[in-house]
Amino acid sequence: LLERNRTAPWYRRQFTVGSPQSLRFHEVTIDVTLHCQKGFFGAACALHCVSDSRKNCDSQGQFSCQEGWTGPDCDRDASSPSSISSSSSPSVDSDQSYREYFTNDKLVFGLYLG
Repeated sequence: LLERNRTAPWYRRQFTVGSPQSLRFHEVTIDVTLHCQKGFFGAACALHCVSDSRKNCDSQGQFSCQEGWTGPDCDRDASSPSSISSSSSPSVDSDQSYREYFTNDKLVFGLYLG
């Protein structure tokens, strides 16, 4: 995208990512193709996806979870139960400072209660 500015108030042109375009300035023609920066996808480079140890991003910015991971953000260990009863009683260390609570979808631990 070229925007109007003080040095060239006469020119404005919209580009599409991945589509070659030609710019003509007086007697000079410049061929331009825009590409998204690494990790950005889509027609306006607005979709962000970065492959990491939990997910793989394809050339369209869609991701799939790596083996062993699940969930909408690939943030859940697939080998862990997806649902642990919330009625479980907490475990309490002998000094009463460390407790472990189970919720429906996460294990929250290491909390000091009091």
